[in-house]
Amino acid sequence: MLTRLTKMLIAGASVAILAYGGAATAQDLGAVKFQTPAYDFGTFKEELGPQKHRFSFTNTGKGILKIDKVVAGCGCTTPDWSRIDIQPGNTGYVDAEYNPAGRPGKFDKYLTVYAKLGKKADGTDKDSTLTLNIKGNVIEREKTPADLYPDKLGAFRLASRSLYLDKVTPGSKNVVTKTFKIYNDSDVDQTLEQINTTAYPHLKITIDPLVVKPKQTSTIKVDFNPANKLEYGFSNDAVKLLTKDDKTGTDLYIAATMEDTPRKLTPEEAAKAPKLSFDKKEHDFGVINDHSEVSHLFTFTNTGKEKLVIKKTKANCGCTASEPTKKVLAPGESSSIKVTFNSTGKHEGDNQQMVTIFSSDPQDPTQYVTIKAKVDKKAPDQQPVLSAPTNMLKAQPAKK
Repeated sequence: MLTRLTKMLIAGASVAILAYGGAATAQDLGAVKFQTPAYDFGTFKEELGPQKHRFSFTNTGKGILKIDKVVAGCGCTTPDWSRIDIQPGNTGYVDAEYNPAGRPGKFDKYLTVYAKLGKKADGTDKDSTLTLNIKGNVIEREKTPADLYPDKLGAFRLASRSLYLDKVTPGSKNVVTKTFKIYNDSDVDQTLEQINTTAYPHLKITIDPLVVKPKQTSTIKVDFNPANKLEYGFSNDAVKLLTKDDKTGTDLYIAATMEDTPRKLTPEEAAKAPKLSFDKKEHDFGVINDHSEVSHLFTFTNTGKEKLVIKKTKANCGCTASEPTKKVLAPGESSSIKVTFNSTGKHEGDNQQMVTIFSSDPQDPTQYVTIKAKVDKKAPDQQPVLSAPTNMLKAQPAKK
């Protein structure tokens, strides 16, 4: 049986809840009503720049509402919205701006509107989610020489002074050929000279025509013979582009990624082939200070049935990689690579470095290991760290 005091406390609590919730019943919630949830910009030219449309809405409820946030479906749409409380009967807006730069053709994008309509009788928030849509069609603007050839070299323009040949297989007898356009941006004839590749026996470069008319192009043809360059990793050869009037010249860079192409093997071939297998391919050192040197030992095993050869290891900027303790591995044999990261001079926050391993594994000839660290100037000092026992630096013999 409830005591008189208990009944009084319950009654008082009930009054308090009603007093608190009396202004937040379902009848007092806000409500969002857009005049139209979709807008078609129609067809317009890219050079007209960003296009904006304002979606207007009315609070048709009896309580205050507020637009909490608006999320666009892509970075090409920039939203804005009313950021104040909208009283009953008042209006607000959501702006959608579409940037057509570099995006010719049709588009159909959505914005998600998150609105807060007040509190329900039980004290919880009443939220509403709505979707708006914009669409249209962008007519691509005509490209100028500066668009097509943004790299300015004196009287000439190039798409880039780095002429990239994509992937090249070291030692292959298949010559890789690629052409590049060079544009005469001046108002007079310009005379080029053939490029001297004596220092690079794997390269042959021809320019045709050598005399380039104003506002016209010539073609630079690059023949790359990988049989004359047994190298792995990123190749970047500098050659001189000379003109009749400029004997100093400008550097052009013939770049390629030198690596073997993965081969598709039959099940029988795959069962016999060498296979490079790492114990793990990523290590995170966690938080370190800005003057630390930390290392990790990545171990790997030839899990195939034939001899495995490590052809090369190459670290990107920011870390160093030792030579493998053993480069030729019999089936079942293991080896290791020590990867070191020095945080001196590195930016604060998350850092990630990668090492590339080139091997004779026919199905996966190019593999990567990654080290991570978060550099914090306030982190305590520590001794150089090797995150594996030192005896693992020695090649592990095959288990019998």
